[in-house]
Amino acid sequence: MQLSIKDFRNIEVDGELVLLSSMDQVNAIAAGALIEAKPVVRNAEIITWKEFISGIEPPVFLGLHCGFPLRGGWWPIYLLQQEQSYIRVHLERIVCESCGWSGRSANPVVGQLYDGSADPVYARQRGFALPTIKCQKCSSKLPRPSVWVEG
Repeated sequence: MQLSIKDFRNIEVDGELVLLSSMDQVNAIAAGALIEAKPVVRNAEIITWKEFISGIEPPVFLGLHCGFPLRGGWWPIYLLQQEQSYIRVHLERIVCESCGWSGRSANPVVGQLYDGSADPVYARQRGFALPTIKCQKCSSKLPRPSVWVEG
């Protein structure tokens, strides 16, 4: 299956064009669809992502960007919607070191998140400046910065 850039909602995140995917497009990509004749790198990861984000509020979206132009293809990036903007996040499970609480988390400061942005250093600094959330059970600081946790 062949998709066009025009099929996606085109947004700008940190000065970079990002294609925002609908769930139908996510399913097509997971099945191997190309975008403008370029593959989506790590498309198998998208199946795991769909399961991981099930029920998350505020919503997390799959974006696609050319963050690694020398490697070719489209790369998945996960975007947490906050008000009218989108924040690049790394989705992970996190465990509170104080009480053992475990849950899903959105981390805005993982190194390669900002590759492809107009100014990766500045964009990452903005990620570090975002307010972080504490443990939902004991209010301790979590071991990694999180702008969203389930709970």
